[in-house]
Amino acid sequence: MKKLGLFLLFVGTIFAQDVTYYKKLKVEEDKFEGTRKEIATFKTPFDISGTWHYYQIFRFTYKDEPEKESLYLQIKYESDDWLFIESASFKNLDSGWSKDFSWSYYDASRETKYGGEIEERILIPITKEEAIDLLSQKKFTSRIYGKDYYSEKKVSQTKSVLAMLKILK
Repeated sequence: MKKLGLFLLFVGTIFAQDVTYYKKLKVEEDKFEGTRKEIATFKTPFDISGTWHYYQIFRFTYKDEPEKESLYLQIKYESDDWLFIESASFKNLDSGWSKDFSWSYYDASRETKYGGEIEERILIPITKEEAIDLLSQKKFTSRIYGKDYYSEKKVSQTKSVLAMLKILK
């Protein structure tokens, strides 16, 4: 009886650990579409200049096709001045890893927000291998290129990034 209790405690601990990874992700469900979106967000440090970079990996799963998943990288730039984003480069200067993304000017979404702040964003379909490669970087430098200049930030992993990495591996 004691062995059975220990076994059940061990199994319960294993399942509890897997569930905690999902708790670190932001999850949005669309019951009408039958989809679930899990969101992992990278961390960028506070910048007094008022320019922000946001990097997120979206994982969509489908209720009717549980084995199917779609992965996207969202790049978002917020500032008080337009950049007119055209491409992005990520580089881990310590390991030599790098990844470049580019897109058509018309694929990016641009809007003016309250107080004159602007937001530019792009959603890029990526492969599972590209997602794992990006999520595996503990830290890297990002550079978002615009029409005439670029914006650069340091980026690092978060608990949600590690959780998404565990799910994808």
